[in-house]
Amino acid sequence: RVIGGTRFFDRAEVKDMLSYLCVINNRADDLRLKRIINNPPRGLGPKSVETAVRLAEAEGKSLYSVVSDPYSYGPIEKSAMKLLNFTAIIEGLAELLDTGMTLTDFYDEVLERSGYVAMLESKPTEENKTRLENVRELRGLYTVRSSSGSAFIKFRFNRLNSAADRYNKHN
Repeated sequence: RVIGGTRFFDRAEVKDMLSYLCVINNRADDLRLKRIINNPPRGLGPKSVETAVRLAEAEGKSLYSVVSDPYSYGPIEKSAMKLLNFTAIIEGLAELLDTGMTLTDFYDEVLERSGYVAMLESKPTEENKTRLENVRELRGLYTVRSSSGSAFIKFRFNRLNSAADRYNKHN
């Protein structure tokens, strides 16, 4: 046991990967979407993200609905391609849920397509090596080797997410 260490679900990289999974499962999760929209960096400035957040609030829509249709919102048109590239990643991953792929393969696709692994591998520091190990360890909590299919993936994800939420409430 590590005294004074960061608990597993408190680690930024674990929260980031859980946020990806949450947004893939529920595009209306604005809190988690804000966490990952520019993580890894996609060239979206904080002003662009904040503008999209304000537009969504003003329209009474989810943030995802605004960023997935940026040409309908003049103030974020300059960031349109970056926003559309991000939403294409999320939509592509969501489509994989219906292919019957295994949970392990699905999680690996999330790691790769999100660009998270590439970001950590681009700077081979000891910290990034540990962070990469942590996101891969999360795979073990999230997956069951022989199971596949959209319903089961969502079921397993919801169980893991509930466990993380309970942990965060009590710690």
